[in-house]
Amino acid sequence: MSSRPSPGARQASAASPGAGPVREPRHALRTAFGVVLFVGWGLLTYAWVASTVYLVGHGWRQPGPYGMP
Repeated sequence: MSSRPSPGARQASAASPGAGPVREPRHALRTAFGVVLFVGWGLLTYAWVASTVYLVGHGWRQPGPYGMP
C-alpha cells in the first residue's frame, strides 16, 4: 500500500524545517457562541444543584423508583 497525503494536508517546506500544519484562524462569532453556551450551561447547572439542595434542606423528598419510600 502506498501512503498518499490527504488532499488538505500541506507538506513542510525545506525552508521551514519542523513546521507543523497551518492552522485556520478562529472565527469570533463561533467562539462567542461557544462561550455563551458554556456560560449558560454553567448557570443552569448551578441553579439545578442549588434548587435541589434548597428543597432537600427544607424537607422535600422525591419518592424512589417504583414508588418505594
